Amino acid sequence: MSVKVNVARLSSRGQIVIPKELREELGLKKDDLLLITTIEDTLVMKKLDRTKLLEEFESIRKAVKEKLSSEEVERLVHESRSKGESGY
Repeated sequence: MSVKVNVARLSSRGQIVIPKELREELGLKKDDLLLITTIEDTLVMKKLDRTKLLEEFESIRKAVKEKLSSEEVERLVHESRSKGESGY
């Protein structure tokens, strides 16, 4: 396992610039997706494979479609929104 240490600055808008050396090493490009999680006071970022992510979403969509009718989905959405859980 390779460990590298770099410093990045957080902008006033909450943006972080990943150092060029790391972007090149990881093959990061504009519009790549990064999964960001925390472990106590530590941020961990992982590059997401867009193709695998879309495949996962598609398999979830198919599973939901097979298990729930359109009416059930509508009911669940309505219940969630009425409880203020829409996240908007």
